[in-house]
This record gives sequence, structure tokens and C-alpha cells, in this order.
Amino acid sequence: DLVVLWIESPGGSVTETKLLTHRLKVFQRKYKKPIYVYSERILASGAYWVASSFEKIVVSPAGHVGSIGVYMMRTDYSGLYDMLGLKFHYIASDSAKVMGNDATPMTDQERAHWQMKIYELHVEFMNHVWAYRTSQLINAYKFRNLMNVTTRQDTMLVADQFRRIANGVLYNSKYAMSVGLIDGVMYFDEFIKALQAGGYATVTASGKDITEFYPFSAKENRKRKMQQKVWEHLQTEQK
Repeated sequence: DLVVLWIESPGGSVTETKLLTHRLKVFQRKYKKPIYVYSERILASGAYWVASSFEKIVVSPAGHVGSIGVYMMRTDYSGLYDMLGLKFHYIASDSAKVMGNDATPMTDQERAHWQMKIYELHVEFMNHVWAYRTSQLINAYKFRNLMNVTTRQDTMLVADQFRRIANGVLYNSKYAMSVGLIDGVMYFDEFIKALQAGGYATVTASGKDITEFYPFSAKENRKRKMQQKVWEHLQTEQK
């Protein structure tokens, strides 16, 4: 048996990405099943982090992959507050304690702090992908350059090539496969046939076979499910 994760996502927060990956890894260790990832449209950023953690990644010819990078947005409402005559006075144990507040412009010190954090997370992202997909990245490099990768220096060349493509760019699935980011390019019906040809005779995807996965605590799950029910009720009332 195997598990197929169908992921369509442009990514998400670093925290939730790591939590989801960890919970899926716990599931995999418990049930001892290989996990394949399929995406039809987009597998980007945090979604690619998750996908790269498992055995195979297959994307449709219409799909896009990558966006290996990190960004944050820091809002500055100080101009608006000035227009409204509002002033904010922060009393803190240290200047770092009030970093990120939206009532004051970003200082050079703050920008340097957040830029370093972004750099660290980007390096962590690249290291994560490299750790799980080293052989695929090396094999793709060998195929493209018609050469063997046998020495440490050769491996460093592949790593350098990977760093150049891990630059936040979203690639089409064909190119993503050529550089080793994914393992196959095919439409879903072709993917199912390939699984069947590989010995997985019965492939089902009915509602009964799909379990909702929430990477949150039981309390948070109940809260989110209740919010969903309220939203569905409001939508029904509006019709």
C-alpha cells in the first residue's frame, strides 16, 4: 500500500509547514507506507517543502513547481496614524521587544534583524530539500551534463546548481523535472495507470477513503470545524 497526497498550494507559513511535515512523517512511521505527492496546478514554497519530504513527486504538464524561498511583510501605518493624530509610545525592556510593530517606520537595525532571519530560513529550506532529494538532484545533473558525479567536488557543483534554482522562481513542471525537483510529469489518469502498472492494482479516491488532516491540536480542530460549519450555514442562508 501507499498514500498519495494531492497538494494544490502556493505555500504558507513556516510554522504550519513544519508542523504538517512532522505530523505526516509521524503517520508514515506508524503505518510504514511510502508517500507519493501529486499536484495538478501548483506546488510552491511551503507546499514544496512538504512534498520534498517524501518518496515521489509527480506534477501535471500544466503544473508549476518551486518558489523555494522565504519572505515576510512588515506593515507601516505610521503615516496614517500621523494623519489621524495618533501617537504610540512603547516602553520596553529592549528595542528588540517592539520590533515588528506597525506604528513606527522600520529602522535599519530592524531590517538587518529580519533579513538575517529570512536568510537563515532560506538556508534551512534549501538544506531540507537537499537532504531529501540529493540523489534526484545529482541524477538530473548527470543527465543534463552527460557526466558522472563521483567526487566531492562534483557533488559541490550539483549543490551550487541547486542553490541557483532555489531562488524563489516558480518553474513549469517539465523544467522542474529536468533539474530534479520532481520525479515525473503526467496527468492524473496517467499517474493512476502508472501506479497500477507498478503493482498497485486498486487505486481508490472516494470520500470514504480520504481522511481530513488537521495539523493542529484537538481543541483547535474543533474550533476550525465549528467555524467551517458556521460559514457553510451562512452561505446556505444567503442562497
